[in-house]
Amino acid sequence: MRRILVFGKTPALMPGALAALTSAGFAAEGVFDAAAAIARLAEGRIDAVAIGGGVGDDERRVVLAAATVPVIQIFGPHNLVRDVTRALSP
Repeated sequence: MRRILVFGKTPALMPGALAALTSAGFAAEGVFDAAAAIARLAEGRIDAVAIGGGVGDDERRVVLAAATVPVIQIFGPHNLVRDVTRALSP
């Protein structure tokens, strides 16, 4: 099962995003700040990072620089599963 780290700034949207990814067959977990995202990436076993539209440019750049896995920038939850699936397709 592929593991997706969701980095967002809107606590009200996180449960829905994680549920959508889980329903699509992904293991998903969420964080709300760049330091937590980088720490989780350093632990390994993450296949992709989805960054929400509410994440500021500075934090976005820091996570992009630290990531060694695909990073999907999400601007609205309606395309989350589709965009993650596309990013992980060969």
